[in-house]
Amino acid sequence: MNKVSLCIPNYKNAKAFRVILQEWISFIGERPDEIIVVDGGTDNEIFQVYTDLFKEGLIDKLFILNPNHPENNKDLCYIQESWTGTLSRNEFIMYIKPDTLPYRKGYENWLNEYKSLLEDPKIFSISGSYSTTKPLGEYNQDFYYSQATSENFCIMKRKNFFAALDFIWEMVKKGWQCENPYSKISPVHARCLIEVAWDRYCEKNDLIVLARKENPNWTIFHANLKDDKLLKTLEKYKARKNIKHFMNSSGRYYSGYNIYLHYFFRIVSLVRRSIYYFIHGDIDYLFNRFKKRIKQFFGNYQ
Repeated sequence: MNKVSLCIPNYKNAKAFRVILQEWISFIGERPDEIIVVDGGTDNEIFQVYTDLFKEGLIDKLFILNPNHPENNKDLCYIQESWTGTLSRNEFIMYIKPDTLPYRKGYENWLNEYKSLLEDPKIFSISGSYSTTKPLGEYNQDFYYSQATSENFCIMKRKNFFAALDFIWEMVKKGWQCENPYSKISPVHARCLIEVAWDRYCEKNDLIVLARKENPNWTIFHANLKDDKLLKTLEKYKARKNIKHFMNSSGRYYSGYNIYLHYFFRIVSLVRRSIYYFIHGDIDYLFNRFKKRIKQFFGNYQ
């Protein structure tokens, strides 16, 4: 028994979901003790995928949300994300997003290694898939450390999950019909409530998050794609095509496309978000975000 609950918040992605789930089970090295899927507004196509996987024993707990439900809202995705971990029963929780691609060659004992590291009370989680986040430093020859945990991939003790999210029970009591505590900072912080809460808990309690230094035999890339595009990228990813540029030491993330197009769309996204914050009067947040990105670009941000 590996004492791990694999927690997967998902939205649609019917063509790729089964494939990515199987990739993660292979990456882990065995079926986790528990596989939990929390849906963010299902349609008939992905519902059929869930049903088949449930019958095959590849889903243990399934939380489905009607598409017409008021919580089927991108800005409220933190509700589904919180239920994913809350439904777990094992000592260790592993979050993944089904648009995140794992790869390992070797590292057969990695899960036991990670669980042993998590016995250190100063280590909140072991994460990855966020190459745009600069580490605070080197933990040892194999790991970086930071205070950022990504839902795209992380593993932590269940008690840490609940300690960092203790405040959400007041939101649960109110049926989630209350103000998001991070909405005053920015819409992005509000939507990413779970990750923001994890990170702030680490900062407040002087805890660290580890991430393995990526190499051709170990990578976890967030593709941020769905269905056919994700499956096409998975083929390139498993063939190890053009991956070095996107490892976590590079400060970039993998998209499987031409790097110049990648940066073009990143700039478009930045401009679009800047206009949003300008219109909504959040000038201070916009300025601080711009300053942070400039420091990251020149490699000085920690």
